[in-house]
Amino acid sequence: MKRTLIFGLLLALLLTGCAETTRTDSRADSRADSQWTWHRAGQGDIFARSDTGYYFFVNGYLHYMDEKTMTPVVVCGKPNCMHMQETDREKQRECHAYFTLWSGWGPTVYWQNGTVYVLSRGNVEGERAVLWQLSEDASTRTRLLTVPGAFDTQASGDSAALHRGCFYIAMTQFDEKGNAFHEIRRYDLSHPEAEPELLYESADQSINSLSDVRIRDNCLIFREDRTEGERALLQLRLDGDGVVQPYDAKLPEPLAELGGLAEDGRYYYRLASASSDESGKSLYVYGADGTELLETPLAEAAPGVRGLYVSPGKHVFLYGFGADGGQVRFYIWYFEKDGIETGKLTLTCL
Repeated sequence: MKRTLIFGLLLALLLTGCAETTRTDSRADSRADSQWTWHRAGQGDIFARSDTGYYFFVNGYLHYMDEKTMTPVVVCGKPNCMHMQETDREKQRECHAYFTLWSGWGPTVYWQNGTVYVLSRGNVEGERAVLWQLSEDASTRTRLLTVPGAFDTQASGDSAALHRGCFYIAMTQFDEKGNAFHEIRRYDLSHPEAEPELLYESADQSINSLSDVRIRDNCLIFREDRTEGERALLQLRLDGDGVVQPYDAKLPEPLAELGGLAEDGRYYYRLASASSDESGKSLYVYGADGTELLETPLAEAAPGVRGLYVSPGKHVFLYGFGADGGQVRFYIWYFEKDGIETGKLTLTCL
C-alpha cells in the first residue's frame, strides 16, 4: 500500500510537470502563450481572448463578451458604480473597469491562465506605465508592477507582450544630452518586485524606436524604426544565445511584400484601400498559400474602420471611429470565420 501511494504521488508530480510549459519550452500553450496576430501596425492589444469569450476596451473601460451570446458588459466589481454613465470625472476614474488611455487608444489587455492583465499609462512623474492584474470578474484589481521612466519615454501598448508568466516591454529613453538608448526588458510576474532582466540594448542614434513586440515559437520579435524611415523586423530566441537576427516571417510569396497582415494559422487578413474606385477600405482574406479568397468593401458596412483583431477563436473584429448624432463614437464590428468558406461575411456592429 505504501509503495503504491508513493508511486501515485510521483506519477502525479510528473504529470503536473509535463502539463506546464516553461519560458524555453518549444511546445505551444494556448492559455499561457502570447496571443499572436503577426503585425499590429502600431496598435496595442485592445482585445484578448479567454477560455469563454473576449476582453476589450471601449474609451478606456474594460468590457467582456461571452463568445456564445456576444453581448458586451463592463468588467467592474465595484458596487453601485455607474461606469461610463458617471458624469463626475473623478468618480469615472474610480470605476474598476477604467484605465488611463494611451494617446486616445484604449490600454492594452492580456489574458493568461484565468487572469486578466492590463497595461495602462502611468499618472505621475517617473511612472511610465503600470501593469495591473485582475480577476476575470474584476472583483480584485492589483497594481502588479510599475515600469519606470519619464513621460517622454517612448513605450506604449504596441511595445509590450505577455508570455508564460513574463512581461516584455521595449523602451526608448533619453539622457541629459538628448541621446536615445533603447532596451527590451523582461519582468518575471511571479516576482514583480525584482529587477527586470535586460534582453536587448542599443545606443545606436539612427534608431528612432522599438515597437510591435510579439512572441511566437519562443522567439521575441520586434520592429526597429530608424530615423531615415527604414524599418526592420528582428528576432531574439528566448532559448538561444541572445543574438539578434533578422526575422523571417516565412510568408507565402504573394504576401511577402505586404504590410499590416494578421493571421490565425489558417488564413491571412489585411485592411487596405479598396481595389475598386470605392472610397474607404476593404478587408482582404488570403489562404495559406497566399491566394486571395475574398475582398469585402467596408465603406458602408464599417465606415471609419481603422484596426483589425483576429482572435484565436472563431471571430474577427474590426474597430474604428465614426459619427453618431454629431459626436465621435468608437465602433466595433465582428464576423464569424465560417463566412470565409462561403465567400460572404456578415458584419455585426456591437
